[in-house]
Amino acid sequence: MMLLHRRIPRAATAAAIAAAGAGGLIGHAADEARIEEESRLVRLDLVPEGAMTRIGSYMPWSVTLLAERPADVQGLPEDVEAPMFGVFEFGTLGQNDRRVFVVIDEPLDGPARLFVDGNRNGDFTDDAPAEWETLTEKTRDGRTYTRYRGGAPVRLGDDADLSVRIGFAMLGRDARELIDHEPMLKRFRDYARAGRIEFDGQVFEVMLDDTCVVGDFRGDPGFEREGVELLIDVNRNGVFDVRGESFDTTRPFNIRGTTYEMSEMAPDGSSFRLTESSQTVEEIPPQPDQSAGRQILAFEAETLDGGRIRFPEDYRDRIVLLDLWAMWCGPCVGEIPTLVEARKEYHERGFNIVSISIDAADERARLTEFVREHGMTWTHVHDGGDWDGELVQLYCPGGIPAGYLVDGTTGTILAALGEVRGKKLAQAIERALRDRHR
Repeated sequence: MMLLHRRIPRAATAAAIAAAGAGGLIGHAADEARIEEESRLVRLDLVPEGAMTRIGSYMPWSVTLLAERPADVQGLPEDVEAPMFGVFEFGTLGQNDRRVFVVIDEPLDGPARLFVDGNRNGDFTDDAPAEWETLTEKTRDGRTYTRYRGGAPVRLGDDADLSVRIGFAMLGRDARELIDHEPMLKRFRDYARAGRIEFDGQVFEVMLDDTCVVGDFRGDPGFEREGVELLIDVNRNGVFDVRGESFDTTRPFNIRGTTYEMSEMAPDGSSFRLTESSQTVEEIPPQPDQSAGRQILAFEAETLDGGRIRFPEDYRDRIVLLDLWAMWCGPCVGEIPTLVEARKEYHERGFNIVSISIDAADERARLTEFVREHGMTWTHVHDGGDWDGELVQLYCPGGIPAGYLVDGTTGTILAALGEVRGKKLAQAIERALRDRHR
């Protein structure tokens, strides 16, 4: 599963609900298309869990953990030893109580456990058990630390029978001591609404993404972009790209010269209306398809040490990993030991790495030091434009980390995104080097 820190797009973009006003069909699941042509009513099915894998990225949100028990928490499991309590808002805006309580039990002599008040009655003794996995990781200097991940069903809105899975992750006590960090739980959505779009005889997958874990698909005015995105796989490559395939549900977007708006969103995301807007916004084309088998987009840029790189031209007769990352991205930093080991193992056999940092322009000096401290002894480019940088616009379909394993001679993408992360990277490199010598 590919987990990414995903950007929330800054510009209203589009490239897919084309010809909605000229006969295009926006529909439900394939065998149950329910369309009202005059009002362009869109109906979507609930995906209560597993949506994170399909979307391919997530935005984590923090839940602060405290020792003090909230007054509304009445029942705890009998064997809880060292509970820490957290609370976050989730559900239909305007309902009397949107709070969801969580408990982390982290005793000194054992692993942590997660409890979630999924039915939202303040009692942890009558909820479905949460999934909670203990993982052991290693730092570059060989020290070990613990982290946890899992999830639990939480009631969506006022319907007691409608629940969705929220994912959770946390660093263990030993890891927090290494970085001097307070106890904190991360939450992220693992649910969505899904359907299909048919246009000119072609069918496009669509998902409604509650990116900010609001629990209300109308979004939350407290967030900069309301927190809900409409995703459409315009180029039909199985990936929901940020540019041209991600739409802010609260803002107009342009499709082939016509601007549209979404309205009358149901709180649970089951339906909304699409209408032609009285406003006009710029159309932004979708991102080029850079999946395995395609040609990587070429670029020329200054390297972090002041040199120049022409990619992939400078890597003829090599296999090269193009890696996009940032110092602030936890999953990116977590991949560094894997990259260091891969370069050590395969460099002499014809493998190289080119990393593109999307850190802000004023982070160049810190980036140089970070690269040195972490033993990242390969070519680095500092894009310097955050999410608006030229190279991130070319290569980041949904977030970071993002990677592409490329044949430097032909420019062909051999593996991409989740296929080059973690243990899969070594497998992809081995396969590429083996195939090159056939």
